[in-house]
Amino acid sequence: MTPHEPWWIALLEALIVVNIVLGLFAYLTLIERKLMGRMQLRFGPNRAGKFGLLQPIADLLKLIRKEAFAPESAIDLPYILAPIVSAFTAIAAFAFIPYGPG
Repeated sequence: MTPHEPWWIALLEALIVVNIVLGLFAYLTLIERKLMGRMQLRFGPNRAGKFGLLQPIADLLKLIRKEAFAPESAIDLPYILAPIVSAFTAIAAFAFIPYGPG
């Protein structure tokens, strides 16, 4: 962030980078699943959209609709925050990569 740049521009840049990274992960997973399908002499994901290109979105919707459960002995706050913290730290590592001048 340069001294003359407003804070919201840096936030917008960070959101763009995070969304590109997450989209890249989703479609790299799709490519991996298709390659594994071909290696096993089957088609792989091909139901959602043309050539299965909407499969990551279908997987996201399926994940959101799944029934949530927790062990009875789990403490609620750490049980809910643990995946959020781990995902945040993995994605935040991309914030240290310089994408622009300076």
